[in-house]
Amino acid sequence: GVGEAVASLASRGAQAIWVGGDVTVVVAIDTVIAAARKAHIPVFTLTPDKPDRGTLFDAGADFYRVGLQVGELAAQVLRGVDPRQIPIENIVPQYLVVNALALKGLKDPWYIPDELRAKASVLVNEKGIHSRMAPQAAQGPLRAPPGKKFKIGLAFFAPEPGAESCMQGLLDGLKKMGFEEGKNLTVQKAHANGEIPNLTPIMQNFDNSDVDLIVAMTTPCLTAACTTVKNKPVVFTYVYDPIAAGAGKTMDDHLPNITGVGSFPPVEDTIKAIQQLVPGVKAVGTLYNSSEANSRKVVSVARELSRKHGIKLEEIAITNTSEVYQAAQTLTSRNIQAFWITGDNTALQAFSGIAKVAAQARLPLIINDPEFTDQGAVLAVGIGWYETGLAASKRVAQVLLGQNPRDLPFQNVAVRKLVVNPKVARELGITFPAEILDDAEKLPDR
Repeated sequence: GVGEAVASLASRGAQAIWVGGDVTVVVAIDTVIAAARKAHIPVFTLTPDKPDRGTLFDAGADFYRVGLQVGELAAQVLRGVDPRQIPIENIVPQYLVVNALALKGLKDPWYIPDELRAKASVLVNEKGIHSRMAPQAAQGPLRAPPGKKFKIGLAFFAPEPGAESCMQGLLDGLKKMGFEEGKNLTVQKAHANGEIPNLTPIMQNFDNSDVDLIVAMTTPCLTAACTTVKNKPVVFTYVYDPIAAGAGKTMDDHLPNITGVGSFPPVEDTIKAIQQLVPGVKAVGTLYNSSEANSRKVVSVARELSRKHGIKLEEIAITNTSEVYQAAQTLTSRNIQAFWITGDNTALQAFSGIAKVAAQARLPLIINDPEFTDQGAVLAVGIGWYETGLAASKRVAQVLLGQNPRDLPFQNVAVRKLVVNPKVARELGITFPAEILDDAEKLPDR
């Protein structure tokens, strides 16, 4: 039926045949091409396959890379991530195949502009098949080549446990691939001492240095890299939402010199945990730096979800660490029943002040950064930052080995991690429900 349909279209004056994603037609693509050739008209499709099969061009998705990302999603679920926490995304890694040989025998004067030839991922001509992208399947395992040395610049907001955990995962992952600090890898670290204005000069220094790439840890670092770095490739990690940080329009359509791994926190699970710990909760207090894109995004999501659950989210925006303690005290005067602190870098730098206010007010403190649980939180519903760093090490290795960040889509890797603090719970008279304890890691009760 497909061959007859193409012949019918040609008899009605069609000057070309376009094949979309229809499975029946795609399965019979050879018949389509044969019928079109008999009518001396070209075929173009949305499904790149064998570059020399006879279509004039195929403009669609690189389905190998799509499959690669689906495999990574499957791995997240197998590691315990709740599928509800993984957003459905439309990802189309662009792939263009142009076949100059298909111009022969056409009844109309078709031609291929030079700019289209230049854009093609694969070009077919009389001299053969020319790929401008290294075939993903042929790359094999990522390994550091013997005898070559590498240097990366690692920028972060300030020293704190979550960043250290992510950094360790990054370095451990690189070591497994043969990039070992002190041997063939030099890591230059610089942090902003918790002050956003310090990030721009850090990025400028790295951009004008001899590092092979820059690792941007935390959203403020990524935002600074987006506006400042012009010469070096950038790989980000320890970031909630790279899109909110300004790194791209989508996970696939992003700034050409930037790639990396984002990790959006389990906000809905956090709200449910608060409801379990504080039955009938009506008001929860939070504070965050309104200059941090990650915090604005997470709080906006939490605001809507809290409203759906009948909870009022009391918010105070801060601008620096000196305002944190007073903001926490102000929240206690608003009849809140619990504190919730997301991964706001400024708030985490002054976390001891928040924990002190919460303890004095006898209010449970729930957070999204497990590494801070032993500093006064009762519960963390967060992300395993070590695993995030481990995932980012692959992107760093790919760029060090020559892949263009433009061709590497952003990833979201968020391995859910629950940590409970029995000591704080006992002091507050809180009993953890079984559904939390079944999944949680327990801190020592002392």
